[in-house]
Amino acid sequence: MKQILLYSMRKNLFWSLLGILFFAITASYLILLVNLQFQAKLKENLFPIKGIEEKQSQSIKMMIKEAVVGRWRMKMNSKLMPQMIQSMNSKKLAVEGQSSMV
Repeated sequence: MKQILLYSMRKNLFWSLLGILFFAITASYLILLVNLQFQAKLKENLFPIKGIEEKQSQSIKMMIKEAVVGRWRMKMNSKLMPQMIQSMNSKKLAVEGQSSMV
């Protein structure tokens, strides 16, 4: 009699745990599904117009272009800088030479 009672208790415990596990998996799946739908709706509300995304991509392209052009200008300035210093020094010497003559 005791063995039958223990067996039925174990059997009930097994099916109870299996039911709880099934319920937990189903509930987590439903929560995940609702969360994904909420995120999709939130994204639609944040970016309702595709033009906004296009404007953002255009502004990013412009920023990259400005950075590249600025880098090119810096390279050109570094190449031209010694020539500019020499020309300024020669002008300065010419001006000093003229002022010493006067």
